[in-house]
Amino acid sequence: AGNPIVPLGGFVHIYSAFSVSMELCTFSDMRVSYPALSSKTQRGLLLYLSAGSVRWTNVEMYDCQANLGPGNYEGGYAYVKETDGAVYLDDFSLSNLTVVTGFIDVGGLLTVESYSGGAISLRNGNLIGGVASQGGALRIRGDPTGTVFAYTVGLVQGASCGSSAEILEGCGVHVSNTLSAALNGVVVRDMEHEFSAAGRHAAVFYKAVGSVIMDNCTMSNLNFTGGVDGDPMTGGVVLEGVGDAQIISNTFEWVHGQQGGAIGAFDVGSLDVAASRFIACTAESGAGLHAAVEASDIRVDQDTSFENCTGAPGGATISVLHVGGGSASLTLQDTVFAGNDAVESATVLVTYVPEGSDDSTTVSLANVRFDSCEGDYMLYLNGVNGLDLDTVFVTDARGGVSAIYAHMRTYPESTDGVVSIVNTRVVGPASDLAV
Repeated sequence: AGNPIVPLGGFVHIYSAFSVSMELCTFSDMRVSYPALSSKTQRGLLLYLSAGSVRWTNVEMYDCQANLGPGNYEGGYAYVKETDGAVYLDDFSLSNLTVVTGFIDVGGLLTVESYSGGAISLRNGNLIGGVASQGGALRIRGDPTGTVFAYTVGLVQGASCGSSAEILEGCGVHVSNTLSAALNGVVVRDMEHEFSAAGRHAAVFYKAVGSVIMDNCTMSNLNFTGGVDGDPMTGGVVLEGVGDAQIISNTFEWVHGQQGGAIGAFDVGSLDVAASRFIACTAESGAGLHAAVEASDIRVDQDTSFENCTGAPGGATISVLHVGGGSASLTLQDTVFAGNDAVESATVLVTYVPEGSDDSTTVSLANVRFDSCEGDYMLYLNGVNGLDLDTVFVTDARGGVSAIYAHMRTYPESTDGVVSIVNTRVVGPASDLAV
């Protein structure tokens, strides 16, 4: 395949079929070279499939190499597209695939696209390595009118974004333009990258998705640095333009980012983080969670814990920025903060930006513990007009000004600015003021 006539699929090219089924197929020790491309786009360096429905069972790729000339390369080594049916990929593995020269723009190893609103299902996959500007390991793009994802990818490891000047999103997995997406039982680990371009970056990136469910997933040993000063960047998961998201029973460990170490949420309708653990995550702001929202309801509950997370000077463990455009709320329930370090900041920080707006910002804590945390504040609220504390315990708060600080606002005029504090205890050696 030294000079393919059609720049789609170096070894296998199936186009416009009614259906395609591949079973027990292996691609190994293959070499493919492409000349310089002009205006054409290369998709699927080894494999290109386009059909009404596509099904894989036990497909494997390893020890393959692509030598790319200048051009716009998309779709990585395998590109799968359905036009009016569904895609089912079961028991697949893509690893040790190497690009010698050139650059893959989107989808380093595997790209799956849907144009009809059919289902895309990925199961028991291993995606190891891979470099691209979007989706270093896996890129999924759907139809916003009805595509539903329900997939389980066993392992995404060692993937990264390239050094392209383009905006970089989703080092490992990039999911966009779908009605819903469900990620279950995925292990994302061992990624390190220094970004040089502006934009939002993450190991897993959801963009323009109606609803997201992410459960029983593990993210570990992710270290992302760089980026243009002032641009939000996260290390674990980014949600952008998502209607509602549920992050349930996940573990984030040793995840390092910039604004939002483990989770970054931007323009999200609702976010529920439940029964999850955040261990030794770090960031400049929001080591566990950073959210910049307009009208949004954010909940952290069901025995979620933040343990030994660290923010840079001025960085909180949970940071919520309400930029207006609607009412927003933060609810923490059955949550523990233990041993976190929010230098010159607060363990939980909520800030309302606009002045004189009719938007409301409310904060509620119920059965929440702060144990041996360090920072100027355990809870710092600026510009909220509703605060409810019920069974909140602060023990061994270290350093700082006061354990709980709330700067209330009375507008909109229809809001009384109610503050309720019930069954709450602050035990030193703490600060100058408890509340």
